[in-house]
Amino acid sequence: CTASGGTNGWAGSKNTSGSFFTGNLTSTKTYNITCTNSAGSGSDSVTVVVGNQVLPPTVTISADNSNVTYGGSTTIRWTSTNATSCTGTNFNTNNNTFGSVSTGSLTSTRTYNITCYNSTGQSASDSVTVTVGAQVVPSGNLSVSPSSCTISLNQSTCTTNATWSTSNDTAPALVDQNTGDILSTSANRTSPFMVWVAYPQTIFNLKNGSTVLDTKV
Repeated sequence: CTASGGTNGWAGSKNTSGSFFTGNLTSTKTYNITCTNSAGSGSDSVTVVVGNQVLPPTVTISADNSNVTYGGSTTIRWTSTNATSCTGTNFNTNNNTFGSVSTGSLTSTRTYNITCYNSTGQSASDSVTVTVGAQVVPSGNLSVSPSSCTISLNQSTCTTNATWSTSNDTAPALVDQNTGDILSTSANRTSPFMVWVAYPQTIFNLKNGSTVLDTKV
């Protein structure tokens, strides 16, 4: 028998029966063989079809902003090649091989991991960490002096003086709790600020938005 075609090592003289290992194939190959005897010859062939090469996947994940303030948010983005599906931790990829998602409000540092797979089960992974800054808590101090005053005859109010200071505030306000009136929106006041007091008492709140930072009666 004489072989031809196929891969290296197949061509040439062969036994009248046997086997041959093709080795790793990267393209379709046809193996031919012709056997002869004293009366003549006969031929046969077999074709081994090789599928398309499946490349290993790659994936890259990133954050629009890898450092955010407490309560802030950012967008996570990922792209991949040669992948058929991707899964994530701390976020949902919906098995998409590319895309983006919002982190929502973050109160602690978080790492986002992603793993992508190809059709043969090969995988690739990547991760990105979004660092969250420390929580900034507004604070304030309110003083009223003197802490009482005398209402004059035929009058309904008297006056006293307020001073205050705030830090890390975004919407400071000095509020008369009795009436709901906003008396000042200054963040700090070191010089006396005259406020009106009604009988029997008036409550003053130093606030940041809806949060009361300090109270004086």
